[in-house]
Amino acid sequence: MFMIELLLIVNIIIALYIAFGVGANDETMAPLAGSGLITVERIVILISICNFIGAVLLGAKVEKTISTGIINNKVFPITLEITLIVILAEAIWLTIASTWGWPVSTTHSMVGAVLGLALFFKGFEAINLKTVSIVLLNWVISPFIGLITALILSKAISKFILKRVKGLRTRESIERGSALILAFAAFTNSFSRAGNDVANASALLSTVTGEQYLIRALAASGMVAGLLILGRRVIRSVGLKIVELTPSSALAAQATAAIIATVSVLLGLPLSGTHVLVAAIIGSALARKTKISLSAVKQVMFGWIVTFPVSGFLAILLTKIALYFKLIMI
Repeated sequence: MFMIELLLIVNIIIALYIAFGVGANDETMAPLAGSGLITVERIVILISICNFIGAVLLGAKVEKTISTGIINNKVFPITLEITLIVILAEAIWLTIASTWGWPVSTTHSMVGAVLGLALFFKGFEAINLKTVSIVLLNWVISPFIGLITALILSKAISKFILKRVKGLRTRESIERGSALILAFAAFTNSFSRAGNDVANASALLSTVTGEQYLIRALAASGMVAGLLILGRRVIRSVGLKIVELTPSSALAAQATAAIIATVSVLLGLPLSGTHVLVAAIIGSALARKTKISLSAVKQVMFGWIVTFPVSGFLAILLTKIALYFKLIMI
């Protein structure tokens, strides 16, 4: 009994660490910061509120997909030991990536670690290939959908609204109106993204313990802590450094990201919201022929490509080490 309780406590601590990292790297309202409508300090407070509520209320479907959808639990049941290895692999990779300043997806890391272990122990019979295919396809196409949608929306705003504006005062009025819509889109994106991101810390632990709301609330608290303590850096980086944004140009990126995030979380599809948002910002910039920081884009692409396989490899490596030293019995 003592060992089980100890294992549970260690799982919770690592899950909170991951949640803290998720919050610290939350850039959902970065376009809002880039528009200059609200200060970064106020944005951090607003995201914290949206994150906690969204995580607790919307996290269940994505949790289910990660813990029981992509793998066959009858062949490969989730245990505390499996949970520990998965989230430890995820935590190690996120720590390495953060140390080097690589923007990586916790969603890709979690799913990669889960699938890596399932394949290691039971092979393809442990994998629900249909669900995995849908998730992977969503990862591939969603950034491109985000880029194209934001590009088209930006061009539409420019052609049908901004180019018909006469006078500075009218332009300022339109920018203020865009800013209000932008704020609504930002809150929606933050709310939906939290429902997706919380599962990266809570999915397996919620399944093992059966305490879904409690575990999600704990993970949400960790996300809020990370955001309040370290979140300003990422918001400034994404919102202010990739491209220069105005409320009207930021609106296209934020609205696109909000729509994709909301649809994905309602369908229970794990998604890298970071990659979608960055792609949407790039699409908006291309529409306006604004200079894009290629170095920032390359960093995002690097994280997009390597996180999934590296996390799976780390999970397998940790398992082999634990089995060799007889630290776990699986």
